[in-house]
Amino acid sequence: VAVHHLSWNVSKRLNLGLFEAVITDNRARDGFDPSFYNPIIFYRAVEFTRGSESGNAMIGLNGKYKVSDNFSLYTQFVLDELTVGRFFDGDGYWGNKFAFQIGGKYYNAFKVQNLFLQGEFNVARPYTFSHFEDATLNYAHFNQPLGHLWGSNFWEAVGVAQYRKDRWFANAKLVLGKKGFDFENNPTSFGGDLYQPNDNRTGNTGVELLQGNETSIFIGDLQAGYIVNPSTNLRFFAGLTLRNFDPTTQSANFNKDNTTWFTVGLKTDLFNWYFDF
Repeated sequence: VAVHHLSWNVSKRLNLGLFEAVITDNRARDGFDPSFYNPIIFYRAVEFTRGSESGNAMIGLNGKYKVSDNFSLYTQFVLDELTVGRFFDGDGYWGNKFAFQIGGKYYNAFKVQNLFLQGEFNVARPYTFSHFEDATLNYAHFNQPLGHLWGSNFWEAVGVAQYRKDRWFANAKLVLGKKGFDFENNPTSFGGDLYQPNDNRTGNTGVELLQGNETSIFIGDLQAGYIVNPSTNLRFFAGLTLRNFDPTTQSANFNKDNTTWFTVGLKTDLFNWYFDF
């Protein structure tokens, strides 16, 4: 994989960025093209000369705006594939593969020292980050999606709150969303599994967000504790995690599930080493 990112501080409060990436197959006859090391090219030009079967390229935009010294907004837009003539015709063309993110961060929220709040919303169209025929060219590694943990064909809303008072701390996180999964014993790809080739798609048109086995997901996590030794981050903590997984269509290996975890522990960062400098 090769990645380029251009970041521009337009002003003291506004930052804009352009990024692009390509995943290539090391089994290809010509291997990794040295042209990808050029930081000012567009990968699509190189991909066209090599053939679309030899790589999977995408481009994107990102931005951040500091509304105040304590509050900032951020966004990202990823374009995996686009047919301009089919983007606004409303027929749900499968090749319009994109994802976007919008969020905000609030430091020392409401003038409360060490109170941090964050809200975020994510959407990924079906078949985004995937590829046709060869799953080795999808945006995943070690069976884990690189773009988002849920892969594609989903929407997600996230809320985070963190507070610290002296050595006491508390963290809370809520995740609410929906995702369209594939059906068991059905070879058709509904666009949520990056390891399913696009050739197995439902069709060229009529592709909708959350198509397939629409599933509601809720995750709530609460943790609180006390920092015993700040230098090693030695801390006692207790936590509670709730998870609800509710598919529209249930089966033997894919059914409704409610999970509750209660955790008590002691942890520290004995070897907090960094070598990326």
